[in-house]
Amino acid sequence: MSFQGVVTESVYDYTASGAGRLAEPRFFTGLGLSQYTAATADEKFTHAYNQNDRLLTEELDSDNDSTTGQTTTYTWNQTQLAAKTVTDSVSSVTSVANYSHNFQARLSQAQIDSDGDGTTDTTTSYEYNDRGIRICKTLDGTETLYLIEANNPTGYAQILEEKQDLNADGAIQHAEVVKSHTLGL
Repeated sequence: MSFQGVVTESVYDYTASGAGRLAEPRFFTGLGLSQYTAATADEKFTHAYNQNDRLLTEELDSDNDSTTGQTTTYTWNQTQLAAKTVTDSVSSVTSVANYSHNFQARLSQAQIDSDGDGTTDTTTSYEYNDRGIRICKTLDGTETLYLIEANNPTGYAQILEEKQDLNADGAIQHAEVVKSHTLGL
């Protein structure tokens, strides 16, 4: 089933009883959500999708006063997300994210302008092994290597260790493990 058009969702608060149960069900609108007792929404999101069900815009009305306070626009390059731009109520850019993908359609780089001034504040690059498992992340020049256990009882690849070249000698030493993960059953 394909959907093209605009969907509006409203976000509501719940009142909880002392036992942690919902004391007063609230009203929800949107796809797949049920309608309960009418209430006033705290904020409203409006989403627009293209013919391939890809999100194009997200508008946030944070006070539910019919005024869009923030708009997020998504740009697609065939099947991959290429960019995300956030603008405020007066159409000033507040942040931009540009995404690059490798030939296997995996995310290879994200460049983030977090304050909308036109300069990249953060660059993150990713590398994958021949099985498509992420093995390396470089965040603003700091490389993190992942020791992966691909054959474990869960059936999914799991990170065992995260390592960084903390002393900048070009070699990863055992003492440069920044995180260790334990798999258990």
